[in-house]
Amino acid sequence: MNFMNIFIGTTQSNFAAIAIMLSLIMVCLYVLFINTNIDVSKRFMIIFFILIASIPSILLTLFEITCMVTGGTRNKNPWCYWYAWILVAIIIVYSIIVIISVFISMFTYNNASILVNESDNKEIPSNEEANDYAKKMIEHYNNMNNEANEVKIEVKKEKPKEEKHNIHPYIDENFKVMGESSLPLPYEKDFSLI
Repeated sequence: MNFMNIFIGTTQSNFAAIAIMLSLIMVCLYVLFINTNIDVSKRFMIIFFILIASIPSILLTLFEITCMVTGGTRNKNPWCYWYAWILVAIIIVYSIIVIISVFISMFTYNNASILVNESDNKEIPSNEEANDYAKKMIEHYNNMNNEANEVKIEVKKEKPKEEKHNIHPYIDENFKVMGESSLPLPYEKDFSLI
């Protein structure tokens, strides 16, 4: 028995292999000859990674097609026989994990629902308690606002009075002339031409 018969041992797997290889060759040629700014060495690296990534799945597909057509027993095509047992083992392990997850989820849900029911029964206040609590919250809020206003008032009271600066040594803040000055005032102009 030839090693390649594992993958292309039937007519169906031969046709599938030819179709897959032609499409893979076309993709590689497209990457190689596309008009782009990528260097040729980088293009070959892309082709290499395409081949490396696709070969395992191609071989597995061809192997499964061969196994579907030929079947498998211990004596005839033992690779299909062992492959089937490997898949069965993976399925059993996966099923056990799902069953354990369901039980864990079920117990967690039951415990959580019991705790929620207990807390719901304990923490429901009566109408009087709820009104008292709301009044306390409103009083607390009002007290905080009053304290903030008192602090603002105290800050305003504590500000020192600013000194009034005269615009000109002989002019006060109301623009009244105080005494006589030998300095010309900045607004003195001759308006006779206007």
